[in-house]
Amino acid sequence: MRQIKGMILIFFSILFLQCNQKKSVEKKTKEEILIAEHIYELGDDYTRLELYKDSSYIFTIRQISSHYEKIEKYNGKYLIDKDTIQFLEYGFQYLDCKNAVLKNNFIEFLNGKMPLKLKLKMAKVNLKNSSAILHNPKFAFFTYNPDHYDYFSENVESIDLTQVDLKTIDEILSKCIKENPTRLTRLLIKYNKQCIAVKNSKNEIEVLVFCSCNSNVDKEEFKYQINQVNDGGDCYFSVKLNLKKKSYAELNINGRP
Repeated sequence: MRQIKGMILIFFSILFLQCNQKKSVEKKTKEEILIAEHIYELGDDYTRLELYKDSSYIFTIRQISSHYEKIEKYNGKYLIDKDTIQFLEYGFQYLDCKNAVLKNNFIEFLNGKMPLKLKLKMAKVNLKNSSAILHNPKFAFFTYNPDHYDYFSENVESIDLTQVDLKTIDEILSKCIKENPTRLTRLLIKYNKQCIAVKNSKNEIEVLVFCSCNSNVDKEEFKYQINQVNDGGDCYFSVKLNLKKKSYAELNINGRP
């Protein structure tokens, strides 16, 4: 009888421990409500932002090579207000900034020590785009910040472009290519376009456009950061457009006068 009672006691003890372990695991598992990331073109490197239902976040940077693996993680608290993620307490420490905004299905961090964009992969939260989503796979958009993009006069403000603006940009770029046949030898369809748009003191929209040849490796890599290339000929060029005047200026072709 004692042996039976002892076996029963052991059985219930094991059952109790298993239940506690299950509850502990369930307690530790947090529900993700938003994931945004940039998986880099080569290798297994990535940058990822994960927001959780309990108002916490984890930001992860992973770098891997044949000689090492480096993983950095930052965490904190956040608050969502319409299209904006506000990072509380010490802010978003990786960039020393306070806010990020959703634009064209990308999360763009504002006023940090360097630009950063992550593509929205999953969202269970009511985070709305700050402007109409622009449907054109050949375009990428970057918010003007004079600390990072010192290409305009002081009296400008960042603005969002419209679908009509994109059509005007293509018209001006086609004109630019046509009028510079010895310098620009490729058709406009061969380029991806990165745009920084502002409104000047005359209420005119100016757009700095960085054009780069289509990539056969990763067709979306150009949407994450402005291309900084010193050569490549007319595979890379930049030009400043005035949409109201339908004019262009400051044409700069890599490696060419």
